Amino acid sequence: MEKANTVIALDLPGHGESVQSNNNLSSLAAFTTQLQVFADEIISQPFILIGHSMGAMIAIDFAARHPEQCLGVAALNAIYKRTYKASIEVKERAALLHKSKKNDISSITIARWFGSEPNQEMAELCRTWLNECNIDSYSAAYNVFAEENGPSETMLASLSMPILFLTGEIDKNSTAEMTKAMALQCKQGSAAIIENAGHIAQLTHPTKVNEMLRLFIATCEN
Repeated sequence: MEKANTVIALDLPGHGESVQSNNNLSSLAAFTTQLQVFADEIISQPFILIGHSMGAMIAIDFAARHPEQCLGVAALNAIYKRTYKASIEVKERAALLHKSKKNDISSITIARWFGSEPNQEMAELCRTWLNECNIDSYSAAYNVFAEENGPSETMLASLSMPILFLTGEIDKNSTAEMTKAMALQCKQGSAAIIENAGHIAQLTHPTKVNEMLRLFIATCEN
């Protein structure tokens, strides 16, 4: 993607190479504010926003709050109107993460992302990332993720910029049905489903995901 675009990869606070925030990040709006501060200070011009999972929720929320800064949004593996059963399960996972140690977090998460027979190389790469993250920050972010239920119909209808919703065909949490439903609510929404991919489609199927992103970026620039 960097061959044709300026790419800035921003980690959630306390994740990846970012430091843990001193701010109270107990809501989606708080994470969006962190992104706004970064965008104002570092980017300072309209841009295309790409987010995955919790990052997709932040991206959509940012676009609704600051449409003048957003040329387009690609929301990868976003959630929308969870079922009652799914809502209970994600809140149970959030409670479990709060009590768990790093090894427990990585094992629980890898099993959910990759299933019972994961690609070992991909699974171990993700396990390394999970074990390196700040456990308190990860738990706090996941708690916000669990309490949210995706963007409202009103929010989606308000988005005037191009927006791509993409997920994996076998993602049980950010389902194809959710993805298609969100796209239908938007003025310029589109949906893409990656065959045989799960929640980490950009890692397991990078060629296909990047192809879809390049096509989407071209529509934002026209």
